[in-house]
Formats: sequence, C-alpha cells, structure tokens
Amino acid sequence: MRQRFYIQIIIVLALATCLSSLCYYITCAGLRHSREGEPGKISFILYDTSRYEVLFTGSSRISRNIDAGLFTSKTGHSTYNAGIDGAGFATMAWLTREFIKSHHTPRYIFINIDLYAMEVESGLFYYPMFYPYLHGGDTRALEAADKRLRRGKWLPFCAIADIDDYLKEVSVDALFSGNGSADSIFHRSGYEPIYSSTYTGQEDSMVLTFDYDVSNFARLDSLCAGCSAEGCQLFFLMSPIYDAREMQTDNSRIFYEYLRNIEAKYNIVELNYYTDRRFGHDMFFNRTHLNNKGATVYTGLLADTFIALTGSKIP
Repeated sequence: MRQRFYIQIIIVLALATCLSSLCYYITCAGLRHSREGEPGKISFILYDTSRYEVLFTGSSRISRNIDAGLFTSKTGHSTYNAGIDGAGFATMAWLTREFIKSHHTPRYIFINIDLYAMEVESGLFYYPMFYPYLHGGDTRALEAADKRLRRGKWLPFCAIADIDDYLKEVSVDALFSGNGSADSIFHRSGYEPIYSSTYTGQEDSMVLTFDYDVSNFARLDSLCAGCSAEGCQLFFLMSPIYDAREMQTDNSRIFYEYLRNIEAKYNIVELNYYTDRRFGHDMFFNRTHLNNKGATVYTGLLADTFIALTGSKIP
C-alpha cells in the first residue's frame, strides 16, 4: 500500500511538472509572436526585419518622450522608438544590439543617457517579460543582470509562476488573434504617450545627483564601439527633468568626464536637456516623464536640431 502511494505521488509530481513546463513554453511562444504592449515591442525588435534610418534607445525617458512618427514626418527619416519602461543599461544595450542584428544598421542612433539607468543595476524591471527570449540570441548580459532569469532555462515549471496574468493574456491574444492583436504602440513605431494630466507634484527644484556604476560606462563604451564599427552616427540624449538643476560635485564632474571621453573617442554628439527651462510644468506627467504635449514639443525640438546638425532632411 505504501509503495503504491509513493508511486502515485511521483506520477502526480511528474504530470504537474510536465504540464507546468508545457504551459510555460506555450506562453513564451505566444509572447514571441505578440504585437501588443512592450512584450510586442521586444518581439518586434528581435524578429522583425523592417529597416529604419533612426533608432532611439533607452528607458521610459525614450519610450514615453519620443514620438517616432512625428520625428519621421519632420525629418523624412524612418524612425523607431526602442525604449522600454524601467530598462537599465543591460536591457538597453541588449535590445540595441539585437535591433541592429534584425533590422540592419540604422544611420543614426540616439542613446538616452539616463541618470537612473547608469546606476547599479540590482535586477531587471519586470524580468518575466524576457523569459521568451532566453533560448535564442545572446542573453548572457541579461542573465548576469538578473539571475532569476535562469529559472526560465532550467526550471520552466517554476518560471511559469512568475508570468503574471497580463503577460498570459497578451500571449493568448497573440496565439488566437494573430496580427489582429496589434495595438497602438505597434502602430506608433514604439512610442508610448502619456495622456494624463500635468504634473501636480511639489514646486521645489531638484538637484541632480549623478549616481552611477563605473562598470556601466565601460559597457556604454563597448556598445558605442560596436555601433560605430557598423557605421552609425551616435547621439547621447539627456531627457528633460522637471525644474532640475545641476551643482558642481565630484559625482557630476566624474560622470561627465567618463561621458566626454566616450564622446571624443567615437565622435558622438551630446544633446543635454536635463535642465532645459523650455519645458514647463504643463509638459510633464511627473518629474522625469513628459506628457504627450511635452513629448510633442521635445520630439519637434530634437527633429529640428537633428536637421541642423546633419543637414539630412529628406523631402
């Protein structure tokens, strides 16, 4: 009797493990075919082969602040916004390299130098979103940044518990709706506007701290070397921060020293709007994100600056 009980337990555990793993792999397959939200954006970056002349890459300071369609209409250059909410440097660098592999090399790449993304990266924001891509391409940098991702490779029956209802719903939509599931982010070439009301926080100004991880500057150098070797003209882009001001500190001095050394090495143009006062209270959603009105002004300003610097407006 006891032996039979043990056999039943083993069979139940084996079935649960197999079914959980199967559910994980099916969910990941759906996410890889998605055209919804940021899972769809990641899949588009990795698997689509459309060519773009301009790429914006970075965190939500790119995804929420740059209207790719407006930039295209003003400059004549096809543009894609590859910003991902919460992206640290590991995520941004990985997506940029994968974009170049799949979509060929853009002529121009804007890399957002985000004060927060250059800090120590304790883990990936919303890491289950990256499970579907662990078995294809070079994801070592992502796995090093967040060891939890290893569950997707070695313990899929456990990893399925990390995938929340939103990702499962996106996966199901992709599996059963096909191309009909494409949403506004897909049709806006990656732009994710914030339509909410204007910033309602405190009026006191914020002093920029310039916290950073030195190793991220080495990784930035490596990324720029790879992009430059592909023939890209690079821009470093610093997005506006509400009522921000800089103070001369050791941190800020060293931060800019690292940055200027990389800029000089690869002939990179720096566009710094951290403390730009042209962006008023009504253009922000919060201190570090523009609303749709601010993003429209910001994108238009960048497009005009781009045309002036490159002389490459296409009718």
